[in-house]
Amino acid sequence: MSVEIHLRSYPESIGLDAHGYAQFVLPISGTLDMEIGGRGGRLGKGLCAFVAPEAPHDQIGPCGNRSVIVDVPLNSFTPRVLETFSRQIYLPMDASTAHLCGYMAHLRERKAPGRTIADGWLSLLLDTLVPEKGTSAGKLDALLARLSREPFRAWSADEMAREMGMSASSLQRAFRAEVGKSPRAWLCDLKMQHVLRLIETTSLPLCEVALEAGFSDQTALTRAVRAATGITPAKLRRNA
Repeated sequence: MSVEIHLRSYPESIGLDAHGYAQFVLPISGTLDMEIGGRGGRLGKGLCAFVAPEAPHDQIGPCGNRSVIVDVPLNSFTPRVLETFSRQIYLPMDASTAHLCGYMAHLRERKAPGRTIADGWLSLLLDTLVPEKGTSAGKLDALLARLSREPFRAWSADEMAREMGMSASSLQRAFRAEVGKSPRAWLCDLKMQHVLRLIETTSLPLCEVALEAGFSDQTALTRAVRAATGITPAKLRRNA
């Protein structure tokens, strides 16, 4: 799935719900009482919520409440950020977060944002919400989340280092300390995960999968998939 953004009001309970994707509930006016995984909270100025995948939740608020609702695919998060959000549930909203929500509400009133805008906006949102965002670990989490949203982009070490605000050698050390791999190895694994998903879950021709993933041709795709799985893309698709 791709990022989906909505404007919603909840004047009354709609009953417990759960879904397979993650969701942010970002209030822009009024208050909203929520129960998420058995934990209650009141959203309003300065407080938003994160609904983890499959977490049962319900909400109710007085007339006039309004929120930006962001449905987010799991590949937008690193495991640590997802676990932290899922544990914390209710997240502080600072002025930067509120400003982003106000911008998106204004945009969403006119039309649904395109994928490029939605993905870029989510990246900015996560930058304001990621815990420990000022630390090296927090900066790495934010970088990994961004890389996960653009798995087929040809990221260079210098680009990633600039995102982290450090040298390329420090980037290498940070990756090895936190994820146990070099940046290049982590990116290759990420790319292959998305390639396999396209092969197994879509009908996109293999030549187009190769093109989208940045391989020189279908033969190069076949070599990479066989090296990763032991079988060809065609057989992988037949077995899916």
